[in-house]
Amino acid sequence: MPPWTRKQAVALRRQREHLGMSMAELADEAGISPATVSALESGTRDFIHQGTLDALDEILGDGPEEAERGSGAEQRSRGGLTIDLGQQIRNRIDKAVTKVDQANENLWGVVTEAVLAKLSRIDGRRFESELLERILPALGYSRIEVTRMVKDGGVDARCVDQDGKRVHVSAKRWQQSAGPKEVREIRGTGCDLAVLVCLSASKAAHREAEQSGPNIAPVLIISDYKLARACIKAGLVPGVEIRELDLPIPAE
Repeated sequence: MPPWTRKQAVALRRQREHLGMSMAELADEAGISPATVSALESGTRDFIHQGTLDALDEILGDGPEEAERGSGAEQRSRGGLTIDLGQQIRNRIDKAVTKVDQANENLWGVVTEAVLAKLSRIDGRRFESELLERILPALGYSRIEVTRMVKDGGVDARCVDQDGKRVHVSAKRWQQSAGPKEVREIRGTGCDLAVLVCLSASKAAHREAEQSGPNIAPVLIISDYKLARACIKAGLVPGVEIRELDLPIPAE
Protein backbone atom coordinates (compact mmCIF):
# COMPACT_ATOMS: atom_id res chain seq x y z
CA MET A 1 0.00 0.00 0.00
CA PRO A 2 1.71 3.26 -1.12
CA PRO A 3 2.38 5.99 1.47
CA TRP A 4 0.38 9.23 1.33
CA THR A 5 2.27 12.44 2.11
CA ARG A 6 1.21 15.95 3.11
CA LYS A 7 2.54 17.25 -0.21
CA GLN A 8 0.32 14.81 -2.10
CA ALA A 9 -2.65 15.90 0.03
CA VAL A 10 -2.12 19.54 -0.93
CA ALA A 11 -1.63 18.62 -4.60
CA LEU A 12 -4.85 16.57 -4.63
CA ARG A 13 -6.94 19.41 -3.29
CA ARG A 14 -5.28 21.93 -5.61
CA GLN A 15 -5.89 19.84 -8.72
CA ARG A 16 -9.50 19.01 -7.77
CA GLU A 17 -10.26 22.71 -7.32
CA HIS A 18 -8.36 23.52 -10.52
CA LEU A 19 -10.75 21.21 -12.39
CA GLY A 20 -13.77 22.72 -10.64
CA MET A 21 -14.80 19.45 -8.98
CA SER A 22 -16.42 19.08 -5.57
CA MET A 23 -15.31 16.37 -3.15
CA ALA A 24 -18.55 14.50 -3.82
CA GLU A 25 -18.03 14.66 -7.60
CA LEU A 26 -14.46 13.40 -7.34
CA ALA A 27 -15.51 10.63 -4.95
CA ASP A 28 -18.28 9.52 -7.32
CA GLU A 29 -15.91 9.46 -10.31
CA ALA A 30 -13.24 7.51 -8.39
CA GLY A 31 -15.68 5.06 -6.80
CA ILE A 32 -14.79 6.05 -3.24
CA SER A 33 -16.63 7.93 -0.50
CA PRO A 34 -16.44 11.72 0.05
CA ALA A 35 -15.05 10.91 3.52
CA THR A 36 -12.07 9.22 1.87
CA VAL A 37 -11.43 12.26 -0.35
CA SER A 38 -11.67 14.51 2.71
CA ALA A 39 -9.24 12.33 4.68
CA LEU A 40 -6.75 12.28 1.80
CA GLU A 41 -6.90 16.05 1.28
CA SER A 42 -6.62 16.83 5.00
CA GLY A 43 -3.54 14.63 5.36
CA THR A 44 -4.99 12.36 8.06
CA ARG A 45 -4.18 9.28 5.99
CA ASP A 46 -0.64 7.88 5.93
CA PHE A 47 -1.41 5.31 3.24
CA ILE A 48 -3.56 5.07 0.11
CA HIS A 49 -4.80 1.93 -1.61
CA GLN A 50 -3.20 1.41 -5.01
CA GLY A 51 -6.61 1.14 -6.70
CA THR A 52 -7.68 4.48 -5.22
CA LEU A 53 -4.41 6.11 -6.30
CA ASP A 54 -4.77 4.77 -9.85
CA ALA A 55 -8.38 6.01 -10.06
CA LEU A 56 -7.41 9.51 -8.88
CA ASP A 57 -4.50 9.66 -11.32
CA GLU A 58 -6.79 8.70 -14.20
CA ILE A 59 -9.39 11.33 -13.28
CA LEU A 60 -7.12 14.22 -12.32
CA GLY A 61 -4.25 13.68 -14.74
CA ASP A 62 -1.45 16.26 -14.50
CA GLY A 63 -1.27 18.60 -11.53
CA PRO A 64 -2.48 22.20 -11.84
CA GLU A 65 1.06 23.52 -12.31
CA GLU A 66 1.58 21.35 -15.39
CA ALA A 67 -1.88 22.22 -16.68
CA GLU A 68 -1.20 25.94 -16.30
CA ARG A 69 2.09 25.55 -18.16
CA GLY A 70 0.38 23.83 -21.11
CA SER A 71 1.09 24.63 -24.74
CA GLY A 72 -0.24 27.69 -26.52
CA ALA A 73 -2.79 25.52 -28.32
CA GLU A 74 -4.02 24.20 -25.00
CA GLN A 75 -4.28 27.73 -23.64
CA ARG A 76 -6.25 28.86 -26.70
CA SER A 77 -8.59 25.89 -26.32
CA ARG A 78 -9.47 27.24 -22.89
CA GLY A 79 -10.20 30.70 -24.24
CA GLY A 80 -6.65 32.07 -24.42
CA LEU A 81 -7.09 34.23 -21.31
CA THR A 82 -4.35 34.37 -18.69
CA ILE A 83 -4.09 36.79 -15.79
CA ASP A 84 -0.51 37.63 -14.86
CA LEU A 85 -0.48 39.15 -11.38
CA GLY A 86 3.17 40.07 -11.63
CA GLN A 87 6.10 38.99 -9.49
CA GLN A 88 5.41 41.55 -6.76
CA ILE A 89 1.92 40.16 -6.07
CA ARG A 90 3.19 36.58 -6.26
CA ASN A 91 5.86 37.46 -3.69
CA ARG A 92 3.19 38.91 -1.39
CA ILE A 93 1.14 35.73 -1.75
CA ASP A 94 4.23 33.66 -0.90
CA LYS A 95 4.86 35.68 2.27
CA ALA A 96 1.20 35.59 3.34
CA VAL A 97 0.96 31.83 2.90
CA THR A 98 4.21 31.34 4.84
CA LYS A 99 2.89 33.45 7.73
CA VAL A 100 -0.39 31.52 7.76
CA ASP A 101 1.48 28.20 7.74
CA GLN A 102 3.65 29.31 10.67
CA ALA A 103 0.66 30.59 12.66
CA ASN A 104 -1.25 27.38 11.91
CA GLU A 105 1.69 25.25 13.07
CA ASN A 106 2.01 27.24 16.31
CA LEU A 107 -1.72 27.03 16.99
CA TRP A 108 -1.81 23.28 16.38
CA GLY A 109 1.08 22.90 18.81
CA VAL A 110 -0.93 24.60 21.55
CA VAL A 111 -4.11 22.65 20.76
CA THR A 112 -2.30 19.31 20.56
CA GLU A 113 -0.56 19.83 23.89
CA ALA A 114 -3.85 20.70 25.61
CA VAL A 115 -5.80 17.78 24.09
CA LEU A 116 -3.09 15.24 24.94
CA ALA A 117 -2.89 16.54 28.51
CA LYS A 118 -6.62 15.90 28.94
CA LEU A 119 -6.41 12.44 27.35
CA SER A 120 -3.52 11.45 29.61
CA ARG A 121 -5.79 11.86 32.63
CA ILE A 122 -8.66 9.60 31.56
CA ASP A 123 -8.56 5.97 32.64
CA GLY A 124 -7.24 3.30 30.31
CA ARG A 125 -10.59 1.61 29.72
CA ARG A 126 -12.25 4.81 28.51
CA PHE A 127 -9.25 5.45 26.25
CA GLU A 128 -9.56 1.96 24.75
CA SER A 129 -13.35 2.02 24.39
CA GLU A 130 -15.13 5.38 24.40
CA LEU A 131 -12.33 7.24 22.62
CA LEU A 132 -12.07 4.64 19.86
CA GLU A 133 -15.85 4.52 19.43
CA ARG A 134 -15.83 8.28 18.81
CA ILE A 135 -12.73 8.91 16.71
CA LEU A 136 -12.79 5.87 14.41
CA PRO A 137 -16.03 6.88 12.62
CA ALA A 138 -14.65 10.41 12.23
CA LEU A 139 -11.62 8.92 10.47
CA GLY A 140 -13.79 7.02 8.00
CA TYR A 141 -13.92 3.58 9.64
CA SER A 142 -17.16 1.64 10.09
CA ARG A 143 -18.56 -1.58 11.63
CA ILE A 144 -16.60 -0.80 14.77
CA GLU A 145 -16.43 -3.46 17.45
CA VAL A 146 -14.61 -2.65 20.70
CA THR A 147 -13.17 -5.81 22.26
CA ARG A 148 -13.19 -6.86 25.89
CA MET A 149 -10.34 -5.47 27.95
CA VAL A 150 -9.01 -8.92 28.90
CA LYS A 151 -7.82 -11.58 26.48
CA ASP A 152 -8.11 -9.26 23.51
CA GLY A 153 -4.78 -10.35 22.03
CA GLY A 154 -3.65 -6.74 21.88
CA VAL A 155 -6.60 -5.76 19.66
CA ASP A 156 -8.78 -3.11 21.30
CA ALA A 157 -11.15 -2.64 18.36
CA ARG A 158 -11.97 -4.19 15.00
CA CYS A 159 -13.48 -2.30 12.09
CA VAL A 160 -13.31 -1.89 8.31
CA ASP A 161 -11.95 0.96 6.24
CA GLN A 162 -13.49 2.71 3.23
CA ASP A 163 -12.37 -0.12 0.94
CA GLY A 164 -13.76 -2.89 3.14
CA LYS A 165 -10.34 -3.94 4.45
CA ARG A 166 -10.14 -5.55 7.89
CA VAL A 167 -8.63 -3.15 10.42
CA HIS A 168 -7.31 -3.98 13.90
CA VAL A 169 -6.78 -1.14 16.35
CA SER A 170 -4.59 -0.99 19.45
CA ALA A 171 -4.88 1.91 21.92
CA LYS A 172 -2.10 2.81 24.37
CA ARG A 173 -2.70 5.55 26.94
CA TRP A 174 0.89 5.61 28.10
CA GLN A 175 2.91 8.54 29.33
CA GLN A 176 5.96 7.12 27.57
CA SER A 177 6.09 6.86 23.80
CA ALA A 178 4.92 3.69 22.09
CA GLY A 179 7.79 1.89 20.39
CA PRO A 180 8.44 -0.60 17.58
CA LYS A 181 7.34 -3.52 19.80
CA GLU A 182 3.78 -2.16 19.93
CA VAL A 183 3.80 -1.65 16.15
CA ARG A 184 4.90 -5.24 15.55
CA GLU A 185 2.31 -6.59 17.99
CA ILE A 186 -0.72 -4.98 16.32
CA ARG A 187 0.68 -5.73 12.85
CA GLY A 188 0.89 -9.42 13.70
CA THR A 189 -2.79 -9.86 14.59
CA GLY A 190 -3.88 -11.00 11.13
CA CYS A 191 -5.43 -7.88 9.59
CA ASP A 192 -5.24 -5.96 6.33
CA LEU A 193 -4.42 -2.68 8.07
CA ALA A 194 -3.24 -2.05 11.64
CA VAL A 195 -3.86 1.18 13.55
CA LEU A 196 -1.97 2.20 16.68
CA VAL A 197 -3.62 4.99 18.71
CA CYS A 198 -1.35 6.51 21.35
CA LEU A 199 -0.42 9.81 22.95
CA SER A 200 3.02 9.71 21.36
CA ALA A 201 5.19 7.31 19.36
CA SER A 202 8.95 7.12 19.08
CA LYS A 203 10.87 7.65 15.85
CA ALA A 204 11.73 3.95 15.95
CA ALA A 205 8.01 3.15 16.05
CA HIS A 206 7.38 5.29 12.97
CA ARG A 207 10.29 3.63 11.15
CA GLU A 208 8.86 0.22 12.01
CA ALA A 209 5.42 1.31 10.78
CA GLU A 210 6.94 2.31 7.44
CA GLN A 211 8.17 -1.24 6.78
CA SER A 212 6.44 -2.74 3.77
CA GLY A 213 6.32 -6.06 1.98
CA PRO A 214 3.96 -8.67 0.52
CA ASN A 215 3.28 -10.25 3.92
CA ILE A 216 3.57 -7.13 6.08
CA ALA A 217 0.37 -5.32 7.03
CA PRO A 218 0.67 -1.52 6.82
CA VAL A 219 0.47 0.29 10.15
CA LEU A 220 -1.07 3.73 10.67
CA ILE A 221 0.03 5.54 13.84
CA ILE A 222 -2.46 8.07 15.20
CA SER A 223 -0.65 10.10 17.84
CA ASP A 224 0.28 13.65 18.79
CA TYR A 225 -1.12 16.10 16.19
CA LYS A 226 -3.11 13.41 14.35
CA LEU A 227 -4.78 12.24 17.57
CA ALA A 228 -5.71 15.80 18.53
CA ARG A 229 -7.11 16.41 15.05
CA ALA A 230 -9.13 13.17 15.21
CA CYS A 231 -10.62 14.23 18.56
CA ILE A 232 -11.68 17.58 17.11
CA LYS A 233 -13.21 15.95 14.03
CA ALA A 234 -15.14 13.60 16.33
CA GLY A 235 -16.60 16.56 18.24
CA LEU A 236 -14.77 15.74 21.47
CA VAL A 237 -13.39 19.26 21.87
CA PRO A 238 -16.35 21.65 22.33
CA GLY A 239 -15.94 25.04 20.73
CA VAL A 240 -13.16 23.94 18.38
CA GLU A 241 -13.63 22.80 14.80
CA ILE A 242 -11.41 22.24 11.80
CA ARG A 243 -11.83 24.52 8.83
CA GLU A 244 -9.65 24.35 5.75
CA LEU A 245 -8.34 27.83 5.01
CA ASP A 246 -8.99 28.81 1.40
CA LEU A 247 -6.00 30.84 0.21
CA PRO A 248 -4.32 31.21 -3.17
CA ILE A 249 -1.40 28.77 -3.13
CA PRO A 250 1.67 29.76 -5.16
CA ALA A 251 2.85 27.21 -7.71
CA GLU A 252 5.94 25.37 -6.48
